[in-house]
Amino acid sequence: MFRVILVILTVAITIFALADCARTPSNELPAKIPKALWLLLILVFTPLGGLGWILVSRVMQAEARGGQLNRGIWYSNESAIKLPSRSQTDTEPRILAPDDDPEFLWKLERDLQRKRREQQRATDETGWGRDDTATPTNDHEDSADEAPSADSPS
Repeated sequence: MFRVILVILTVAITIFALADCARTPSNELPAKIPKALWLLLILVFTPLGGLGWILVSRVMQAEARGGQLNRGIWYSNESAIKLPSRSQTDTEPRILAPDDDPEFLWKLERDLQRKRREQQRATDETGWGRDDTATPTNDHEDSADEAPSADSPS
């Protein structure tokens, strides 16, 4: 069982290192070794060549960035797959959902307040909905005058 895991791990490291090396631009190769030689080293010295590539290339990338490692596994500027960076710069606009965008929420609240004020003005102008203008009506007195009561003589 241990041998199977060791073989699978060795193949995985070699394939990853080969793909990573093949995708790396020529001007970013570590130790100024040509890409063909790196690929040969990875294949001949399996798995040490693959481990060496991974370690050396990541150290070179970190040094080029001032000590910060790239968070993406498949790093390459020429990559067809662009992984999102974890820290976004101020120059990149960040797309937010409408309910997460403070400016959108502020505009929405402003519009709602404006509509409430317009409705309140319309209500005040027409007088509808105000309790002080309504006159109480007593329907019981009117109906009592029209219908004879049981106590009244007929």
